[in-house]
Amino acid sequence: MKKHLFILTLLLAVTMTAKAGDGERHIGIQGGVLYPGMLNAVLSVDFETRYHNAFEVYVDAFTEWDECRDCSKVCKQSFWQSNYGLAIGAAYKPTAIRSRNSVGRFRLGGDLGTTSREFSLGIEVGYEHVWHFKNNVQIVLQQKNELTFWGRPTWRLGGLVGIRFPL
Repeated sequence: MKKHLFILTLLLAVTMTAKAGDGERHIGIQGGVLYPGMLNAVLSVDFETRYHNAFEVYVDAFTEWDECRDCSKVCKQSFWQSNYGLAIGAAYKPTAIRSRNSVGRFRLGGDLGTTSREFSLGIEVGYEHVWHFKNNVQIVLQQKNELTFWGRPTWRLGGLVGIRFPL
């Protein structure tokens, strides 16, 4: 998997010309792994403002896996039925650093949603680094720290990788 991701990243870097973006709108999808044992997917719409700051509206879905009581492994049943959730949120992303074809931003936001057991409210703080290409496609690396109230688990920590396309 790492080999394929490395080759894809290398091909994108070689074939696409890079440029910085300002005042653009993008729709994106990110996916990654969070601690403790969670798979996370995010569908987002980004609105860049002046000076490369941005706002984001997103839908966040996750599933948490545990070992199965029958086979003592992570199987299909324990993966999809342990704990799962869906949330809708928004984030403000002030620029931390900017270069010719990339921008690094802090993420400050919150979301409301539900898990398989209860209602949840989340506060998110993190960092993302975005690389811009000539055709306005963006590659995103995101670090996520989320504190969840009334939901399980209380902390969600991890990283996501994604791609954004212009609207």
